[in-house]
Amino acid sequence: MLSIIIIWFYILAICLIYGYGSAALLRIILKGADYDRLPCSLIIILGLCLISAIAGYLSLFIKIGLTANIIIIFGALLITAVYYHEIINLVRLGFQRLFAINKCILILYLLSFLFILIKSTETPSSFDTGLYHAQAIRWIEEYPVVPGLGNLHARLAFNSAWFLPNALFGFSFLKLQPCHAVNGLFLLIIVFISLTGLYNLIKGQGNFSNILRSCICIPAIFVFKDNLSSPTPDIPAALLICLTFIYYLQLQEKDAEIPPEFSLSTLLS
Repeated sequence: MLSIIIIWFYILAICLIYGYGSAALLRIILKGADYDRLPCSLIIILGLCLISAIAGYLSLFIKIGLTANIIIIFGALLITAVYYHEIINLVRLGFQRLFAINKCILILYLLSFLFILIKSTETPSSFDTGLYHAQAIRWIEEYPVVPGLGNLHARLAFNSAWFLPNALFGFSFLKLQPCHAVNGLFLLIIVFISLTGLYNLIKGQGNFSNILRSCICIPAIFVFKDNLSSPTPDIPAALLICLTFIYYLQLQEKDAEIPPEFSLSTLLS
């Protein structure tokens, strides 16, 4: 369990840094866009998307292992060097807001954290993981892109982008038991978003987007609880669609505005 927690913090830190760098770049390209008002959950997901894209390009030339992690860490250090004070303030304010949340909501999140952590340490039970998920990730970890690999097994040609961060953060170069921790962390972020919606309802913000947001938590955990130790792309595919729809509703609501607790300074919102 400790190894899963360490990996989660590593992924969070890397994704937060890359997400902030991406938002800063978008702010420069799209002048006038207020990316400081982006939900931090989207910043983290944006960072994960950027890292996945970088890993995809790296996989054309090298295996996604130690060298790829070093390159990703080097990029994170460069971004941190440029935006050091902003990122430090982001983390500090994020923890302050995290512990300022209603204590009952925080307890619910801690219980969800423990449940997801336990489920993330179980042996993968997904049929597709044994069929091709694990094999596809192993090819990514051991070799650059292999032309014609789909001729060996058709499913190895599915080319899911979700396998790339699972290979990158699987740390196969340590020669330990395979670890697929990305789905568990992704669900944790979604659960926090959901519980924050519940917190907004308690404060009297009865927007439909908050109602819908608060209803995601239990179904998400119930449906995906047995697949958290698997690198299946079904989890991000389903939850990203739900998340996109929720934020779309929020933007469409009359006079809707991203509440302060969903600002960039919220660590896991």
